[in-house]
Amino acid sequence: MEKEWVDMRAVKEAVTMKMVLDHYGVNGLRQAGDQLRGPCPIHKGKETARSFTAHLDTNTFNCFSCGSKGGVLHFVAEMENCGLKDAALMLKQTFKVEGHSDPNEPGCVLKRGVKRGVYRNGRGDLFEVVVPSALAEDFEEMVVIRELFGGHLHWLAPVEVFFQSKEYGSPAFTLVMPL
Repeated sequence: MEKEWVDMRAVKEAVTMKMVLDHYGVNGLRQAGDQLRGPCPIHKGKETARSFTAHLDTNTFNCFSCGSKGGVLHFVAEMENCGLKDAALMLKQTFKVEGHSDPNEPGCVLKRGVKRGVYRNGRGDLFEVVVPSALAEDFEEMVVIRELFGGHLHWLAPVEVFFQSKEYGSPAFTLVMPL
């Protein structure tokens, strides 16, 4: 696939497991509450097998025979024998998913208004906002920042730290130079 930026979070939010199963023409799964069960479309399990389960409420799947599991991106990656980025690009194109712009574009606004750029904290230290991120467990919005002093360490910080300092009731970071 071409070298293109894709907002994987937007793809995962827009495309459901049911949409992906329908797209691949997966038949023979039986409804059991919020789950579909039947033969695994990835390893082409026997038609009488019930090792594959698609969880429609969480947009995840699991096959107890071949061990494949994950979300919609993992399912497409397994079906197409490709990586997660290529799977996201396929879904983006197939389902016409609109995502955020490339975070490397100058002046790109990240989560909740944090822009790429160089910021100064309350102590005068400089940091570069690198990319938006999210914690896998609960999708809490985070930002990867790099200190522009000392060891130039990368930090993962909650987006909230940019908007208010708990100690002073004012912004914790001030934009010095947009990137």
